[in-house]
Amino acid sequence: MTGNVIKFNNVGLALIASYYNIYDYNQIIYNFFINVYEQGCENIFTRNTIEGSPIGILFNGTYSNQFINNSISDNEVGLMVVNSTDNLIEENQFNNNSGYAILFTNYSNGNTIFHNDFVDNNNGSVQAYDDSGNEWTDENGVGNYWSDYDERYPDATSDESTWTTGYELDGELGISDGGSQVVAFDDPI
Repeated sequence: MTGNVIKFNNVGLALIASYYNIYDYNQIIYNFFINVYEQGCENIFTRNTIEGSPIGILFNGTYSNQFINNSISDNEVGLMVVNSTDNLIEENQFNNNSGYAILFTNYSNGNTIFHNDFVDNNNGSVQAYDDSGNEWTDENGVGNYWSDYDERYPDATSDESTWTTGYELDGELGISDGGSQVVAFDDPI
């Protein structure tokens, strides 16, 4: 599915028992409850614009999806992941979501989240929540960019690319992004 504009619905795009699909260059915007409801597996989401809803994307009971190079902005929650495992979340822009940019809950473990830019989410509070124990860095220890990093950790030092102190996420497990980046990655779209 490529090049569509989906807006002003209760749910913009509902993917139930959907497998092996590619969603590329779509604008899924200003839907009343959820922009994308994903309950499928092994789907690929690339270069989509997802904005202006209470929940930008809800992964519910999914596994092995790839969510790469998307723009998620101006939602209440950018990406909510519930009972979902082994999803790849890479090279996305999470901007100006009024709540968490990403919220992992209810046994959503084994997901990998790296090379993303988190900019001005959650109204100045911690930008992401993880109570499931996911991996926030790649195999080389490179994590994500956090726009509020130096405000939260004014005494942290860096090696010019990575901060020496991890960005602590909200959640009971005390998860942090140990490879927090000093400079933002490129704009995905």
